[in-house]
Amino acid sequence: MKTRTKSVAARKHQRRWPAVLLTAPFIAAALHATANPRTLSSGLSDAVQCQMYAQRADTPPRKAIGTCSMALERGALDKETRVATHANRALIYRRHGRLELAAADCRAVFEQGLSIPAAAVTCSAVFIQAGQPAEAIELLYGSDLPSAEERHKHYHNLALAHHDLGQYDQAYHYLQKTLAAKPDFQPAIALKRNYTPVTPSAK
Repeated sequence: MKTRTKSVAARKHQRRWPAVLLTAPFIAAALHATANPRTLSSGLSDAVQCQMYAQRADTPPRKAIGTCSMALERGALDKETRVATHANRALIYRRHGRLELAAADCRAVFEQGLSIPAAAVTCSAVFIQAGQPAEAIELLYGSDLPSAEERHKHYHNLALAHHDLGQYDQAYHYLQKTLAAKPDFQPAIALKRNYTPVTPSAK
C-alpha cells in the first residue's frame, strides 16, 4: 500500500536544522590550474583573494567584501569565475548576517544561467536562511548534481526547502536520498525524527 508522510512537529520553531554549504568556497577550477599572482590580471587576482577571504572567518568584512566587489566591478572575468566570485561574496555576507545582500549575490549566480553544483548548494543555503525556500528549490532543480562526496548536501537543502514550504512528502523524499548518500549525516537524521510514515486509511 502506498504510504504518505507528514511532519510530526512541522515548523514548530523558527529554525532548527541549518542549511549546509559546501565545505569550502570555490572558484572556477580552471583558474586554480593557472593562478599566478605575477601574471594574472588585477581582476582575476582580486577573485582569487575573494576566494581566500571567503575561506577565512578572521578577515575584516570591509576588506573581504571590498576585494570581492572590486573583482566583479573590474570585469574581465569569465562567466564561471564571475559566478564563483558572487557565491564567495555571498558566503562572506552570510557570515556577517547580511542575508539580503547575500541573497542578491545568489540571484546574480542564478541569472548567469550556468549549472555549477557548488554555487547551487552554497546559494540554496543562503536562500533558505534568508527565508526564500522557493528560490532555493528552483536553483537546485536547475543545477547538476555535485560529486558523490558532496551530493548529500544538495539533497539535504532540497529537503529543508520543501519542509519550510510545508511540502512534507517532497521533504521526506529528499531526506531519504540524503541519508542514502550519507547515512551518518546528523542534520538529516535530526530532521527525519520529525517525520512519521503513515498509511492512509482504507475507504
